[in-house]
Amino acid sequence: MAFSYWESKEWLEGLDLCIVGGGIVGLSAAIFAKERHPGWRIVVLESTPFGGGGSSKNAGFACFGSASELRQDRM
Repeated sequence: MAFSYWESKEWLEGLDLCIVGGGIVGLSAAIFAKERHPGWRIVVLESTPFGGGGSSKNAGFACFGSASELRQDRM
């Protein structure tokens, strides 16, 4: 895929950090990096309009199983 002149000059040139994935982890990384380095130019690349990766498939929650499964794992 070729980028237009405007895209390559405005979005991709002179970046300090490029994050691939706009899910919970990607956006958290971008916020953390911007807080630590306020002057950095940061871009987050996402392939879908609203994020379609792992973060959206489980509503952003880590799934560990039911209470009975957790209890059984401890035995």
